Amino acid sequence: VIAQPAAGNASGGAYLLFGGFIQPPLAPTSASVSVSGRIVTVDGSGIRNAIVEIADATGNIRTARTGSMGYFRFEDVESGRSYILSVKSKRFQFASQVIMVNEEISELMIVAL
Repeated sequence: VIAQPAAGNASGGAYLLFGGFIQPPLAPTSASVSVSGRIVTVDGSGIRNAIVEIADATGNIRTARTGSMGYFRFEDVESGRSYILSVKSKRFQFASQVIMVNEEISELMIVAL
């Protein structure tokens, strides 16, 4: 059985009648996307062998190492969430950043301080 939302309901859409209670439809599950970019010096040179970490709100941390031109990539990142991105390097320092991942990110550039 499908019930229409009550007047004044701004969310719109159909509602399900379940066990005598009207419930909104289930939210879609989050898709997995990739997050990639480049770690560079102030003059734009890529930094190799930097460790890039992406941490979710529950404390799960994934790491990637930059290649010779400073590029990194994370696969299967859950969209619709915020993450803390941090970089570690022997020669350079970086500020951690909070990023909101709603869709694939492919050109994130992080510059050394």
